[in-house]
Amino acid sequence: MAKNKIRTGILGGTFDPIHIGHLRVAEEVRESQRLSEIWFIPAASPPHKHNVEAPFLHRYEMVKRAIEGCEYFSVLDIEARRKGPSFTIDTLKELNKDFGDQREFYFILGSDAFLSFDTWKSYKEIPYYANLVIMVRDKDNISLIKNFLYKSWPNYKELKSGYFNADTGLKDIILQEVTHLQISSTDIRKRCKDALSIRFLVPEQVRCYILDKGLYLEGINDNGLEQKQQKMEGKLALENMKKDLLESKKKVQLNNKKELKGLDLVEELVKLVWENKGENIVVLDVRELSSITDYFIITHGRSTKHVQGMVDKIQRQMRKIGVKCAGVEGEREGKWCLMDYDDVVIHIFYEPIRYVYDLEGLWSQADQIEFEFPEEPSYEVIDEDFDFDAFDELEEEL
Repeated sequence: MAKNKIRTGILGGTFDPIHIGHLRVAEEVRESQRLSEIWFIPAASPPHKHNVEAPFLHRYEMVKRAIEGCEYFSVLDIEARRKGPSFTIDTLKELNKDFGDQREFYFILGSDAFLSFDTWKSYKEIPYYANLVIMVRDKDNISLIKNFLYKSWPNYKELKSGYFNADTGLKDIILQEVTHLQISSTDIRKRCKDALSIRFLVPEQVRCYILDKGLYLEGINDNGLEQKQQKMEGKLALENMKKDLLESKKKVQLNNKKELKGLDLVEELVKLVWENKGENIVVLDVRELSSITDYFIITHGRSTKHVQGMVDKIQRQMRKIGVKCAGVEGEREGKWCLMDYDDVVIHIFYEPIRYVYDLEGLWSQADQIEFEFPEEPSYEVIDEDFDFDAFDELEEEL
């Protein structure tokens, strides 16, 4: 090995998503092999995996967030800039061409991947372009690994325990024992689909990114279209019929209609949420934190039908006092419904989903407001003869 070169680790993978296990083994290899840096390289088009769910850009961004603040970890998009399947040999050749004069590369991989090395493109050439660091665990069959190594490259000799050298242009092969954490990307994706928490399985920045982009949830397709787009269905169709509905709504004459804003609006909406059996009601003052709205009301229902029923009844009851909801998202699924009343946004969750998104945690800097619930409605509806049910049926038909 040439002296005075920067010892650089290469850790590739789909990272779908990256998790604590990836970061921990990278740190252990860095320390043990005295590496100056490790480059994470997400596979753009992995030839051996056809079930990658998140598009490359999302996987790249998650890695970027996961290693943020760690000066010796970096992420490269080299495989996204190259057309075709992401073959390791092609990546290592390109890295050696661009950086080989200054860096000595250490390609890091798991023992399972090494034992399937013979399915990789030009696998016998790989040790000519990088030292191999094979991560092994307590339960791994070391004899099986050594047999495959000697069969593939007969010139290697074990100079000391776990350290192999060939003296024929091939670089070193090192068996590195690492901590095995029972964490897998497959399990994390499944937990997302099942609305279970992934906190402490991935870095917090990655968890927030997954939730913000709606990754790995039911409803995301192979092209990476997010669930949020489906939540907007119905709303767009309703907007297209706005002019027709406007004429019908003008028939509603409420003699005591009042302009509800700010805390008065919050109080009325909280009362309705409570009356419709909303549970664990939390009111946050986000005026100093958000430019979109002033207050959040967060609650949950016991089932998706309960959530849908709450949304429907709150809209009806608010219309009776002359207050229209500016928009509703997610009502069709009933897992997370967002009701926009301009100054106030109501988030109504199906209970398990609430703790996945953890809005209270994301907005922990906001002040929480306590309310007492009045026994009687604050406003009286004068036009009792107006048929709201018939109007709703007309709205649904349109």
